[in-house]
Amino acid sequence: MCVMAMSAEQVVVEADLVAGRLCCPVCDGPLVPWGFARERTVRLLDETRLLRPRRACCRRCERTHVLLPAWALARRRDGTEVIGRALLAKANGQGHRTIAAALGRPAGTVRGWLRTFTRRAGAITTTEAGRDVPIDVKWLAGDA
Repeated sequence: MCVMAMSAEQVVVEADLVAGRLCCPVCDGPLVPWGFARERTVRLLDETRLLRPRRACCRRCERTHVLLPAWALARRRDGTEVIGRALLAKANGQGHRTIAAALGRPAGTVRGWLRTFTRRAGAITTTEAGRDVPIDVKWLAGDA
């Protein structure tokens, strides 16, 4: 199973999925609707949202994918804006306890995010024009 982040509204993603305009990230085959993943609660900075992500199946390779909105992360209860703020605060020299207090999250949770990001930072890439481009950590920290 693959998790895909979708930046468009759920209605647009659903229409694209039904029309066959979404492609499999593994084999580039067409994706079709395949039910829903389990419902979950995602904590954002100022609110909590209930999310029931759409599932899709590739017609070519038969792999299933979970389509997440851009504000949610796979296997994380907190949204991208919360974890992103923690990463920026760490890049600006704050410790995990200070960050946790500011975000209203347990210190162990924030420490886990920071350790995971540090461990995987070299492998994090974004796709631009069909090629992988490493994320500039200085840009992420606001130093560039």
